[in-house]
Amino acid sequence: MMIRDDTAADLRRTICHIIMSTVDIEEAGHKLSSVVRPGQETEVCTMIIECCRQERTYTRYHGQLAQWLCALDDDQAYQAGFEACFARLYTAVHRMDTNKVGGPARLYAHLLATNAISWRGVLAGCVRLTEEDTTSSSRMFLKVLFQELLERLGIWLVRRRMIDDDPVVRDALFPTDSAKNTRFAINFFTAIGLGVVTESAREHLVNNRASIVNNRSSSMVRITPNRSS
Repeated sequence: MMIRDDTAADLRRTICHIIMSTVDIEEAGHKLSSVVRPGQETEVCTMIIECCRQERTYTRYHGQLAQWLCALDDDQAYQAGFEACFARLYTAVHRMDTNKVGGPARLYAHLLATNAISWRGVLAGCVRLTEEDTTSSSRMFLKVLFQELLERLGIWLVRRRMIDDDPVVRDALFPTDSAKNTRFAINFFTAIGLGVVTESAREHLVNNRASIVNNRSSSMVRITPNRSS
């Protein structure tokens, strides 16, 4: 649905007013549902994130409101909206003030922890944890996100969600295309207190190194001349 600029601005002001002036989550959710038409859900997602970003400290209200809307949504329009907003947010995080990064990261940690949105839909589409594909700002965002997930879910459930549940998510967080990239991801998660989740990546490095050594040994055997007479 195409929205004219003035109409979109009016809608955003209305959404923002509801979010900022309503204390009860269900009341806010019902009010938002009454003013938003099909196709406008992403506007709500955008404004919830923006209101969260403007707060001096994170409050769970925004995450819980976002979760409530995702749970209410039979056609998953809000889920898709928050996943699309994550891609835009993560791509532009280097332009955000450092003290504005934590709120949105914790909001998304809440949505991931409650399975309100898809781990694959959020992480696999735009996150690739290598030195070249991240900035200091995006690494700070991911640090807050995963430390918040650790606090909410505990290390073993976080490990399962990151490593065991979906290989697409695992490969985004632990790229295996080169030893350098794998080591970078291992060092990142170890440094932020999630060393346990790096075990399979460490095993991959060891196995890959052993495979390289064996291949080299086989090659040397094949090219060594027969000196027996």
